[in-house]
Amino acid sequence: MYIPRTDTSIHGVGWTVKIPKLAPSGHETITARAAKGLSLSTDELEALRKGVRDPDLVPLRPVKSIVWRMAKKHCFPSTQAQHFLRRHPYQSIRKAYEDAIRLLKSLHGKVGKKPINFRMAGRALHLIQDSFSPAHTARDAKQRIIFIRNFSCIGLSKAPKGHGFTDERDKISVSSKSATHAVAASHAYLRLLLVQEGRLRPALGTPGSLEEFIQRFLPLKGSTVPSKKRKPRHGPRPRPAPAPSIRTDPTPGFFYGLRRGDTLFDVARRAFGEGSLSFAKIINNSRFNQRFWGTTPAGERSWFPNGRISFNPRFICDVEAQRQVTGKAPGGRCFATIWIPPKADIEPF
Repeated sequence: MYIPRTDTSIHGVGWTVKIPKLAPSGHETITARAAKGLSLSTDELEALRKGVRDPDLVPLRPVKSIVWRMAKKHCFPSTQAQHFLRRHPYQSIRKAYEDAIRLLKSLHGKVGKKPINFRMAGRALHLIQDSFSPAHTARDAKQRIIFIRNFSCIGLSKAPKGHGFTDERDKISVSSKSATHAVAASHAYLRLLLVQEGRLRPALGTPGSLEEFIQRFLPLKGSTVPSKKRKPRHGPRPRPAPAPSIRTDPTPGFFYGLRRGDTLFDVARRAFGEGSLSFAKIINNSRFNQRFWGTTPAGERSWFPNGRISFNPRFICDVEAQRQVTGKAPGGRCFATIWIPPKADIEPF
């Protein structure tokens, strides 16, 4: 939790909850962005909002005991896992990680499937989002957790290893890499719940279970998934194929960063030698490129009824974030970096 010393007019900052004249909305903003495109009702969104605020707030009344109740919620060792923090400075990183994952599994079990308990889902989202906060954890370039901080209400835990009430690292723009990953993970978790309830169909490349979700979005560096029997390894371990690179001209089998003035048929012509409708459909209907779909112009709806790649600068500028996101690409001020398939149904990964 972050309580700034003075009021702030900055909007869209991460890992705080809105407290009038004290802290702006953070968890609420991340959750609202993650829920976009999932067709949740107003009541479901409100339940999510309340749930994601629950771990940080207590009722204002009775006033006499509010300090004690806040201390119980934030200062006791038993509550630290809800915020993806260590119980105390001497707890090992692995033990703290196991505590947080155990709590996530417990919350997930209480969420249910039919119907979904969205308030409990909000509490799970709070834990997931805190795991991406620089004030709570540290991650490497592959987004693996490498350090978990601890919190102290009496000023014993200070930056860089600790986390305190006035930690500036909790105050961060939602356009940052950490917040973008938190939005993507939250979106994937909500999508997982809707798939399990039967309201959405499973999508290729998205987690199909909580275990898959944890391995993808909450991995601990150095941890491995236990197996019943290890098969002997013969020869060197094969390396995964690198992701295709980005070309400055549309080239089949590579990514291409859209520029001002590009059109779908022009990109198809430059990539395949002709701008026919069939080649335009190969590019537009790629599963990867569907994250960039927008509303199809009226004159093209008979060709692209489900959606068409947006050629406007409306996406996040981080190309890796564009690639890794599940569902719709996060918003921003940059053009999409699209995949040019060598032929239909060929995806980059």
